[in-house]
Amino acid sequence: MAFRRKNIKHKHGTPNPVIDAEEQVMLAQVDKALSSSGNSQTIGRNGELPLQSFFSRYLPNTLSARSGHFVTPSGLRSPQIDIMIIDSRYPLLAENSDGSVLAMLHSVIYCIEVKTNIRTTDLAKMGNHTKEIISLAKNGFAKTNGDPGVSCIAFAYKSECRARTLADEYFDIFVNGSTHTDLYL
Repeated sequence: MAFRRKNIKHKHGTPNPVIDAEEQVMLAQVDKALSSSGNSQTIGRNGELPLQSFFSRYLPNTLSARSGHFVTPSGLRSPQIDIMIIDSRYPLLAENSDGSVLAMLHSVIYCIEVKTNIRTTDLAKMGNHTKEIISLAKNGFAKTNGDPGVSCIAFAYKSECRARTLADEYFDIFVNGSTHTDLYL
């Protein structure tokens, strides 16, 4: 009796079915949080956790996805960051019982702000948050070309407004390197 093995390779240019299933699970978790709670902190955390868990499953072992703060060499602490992609080869300065961490600036590669349902009013706050992160990174550990060494990303599951409206506001706020943030919807 011959065993037939299923070929799991997908066709180039088509969505990966495993990642597509991951996306559906994350969206369902966010929808559940939106339906079951009116508390913005609870909803926000339930948007961060599925994405952080996704990164933890798919990033190589040398990288990890954690929430918390980073500290510059001069001792300045960053604002709270929803998800930091950090180089795991650097030790953490502290890890709290809720899983949040205090990391060295040198270990931070990306700072990700997560929104379950983005509005145009969120963009200005994100711009200020990014400006503070990039300023701390540049003052603490700028590369020779002036690059802060840390990139900022915003990730939103849904948008309350039309994409065009969001794009117009985005390009008004994120116009230079001091607030550059890539936005993924």
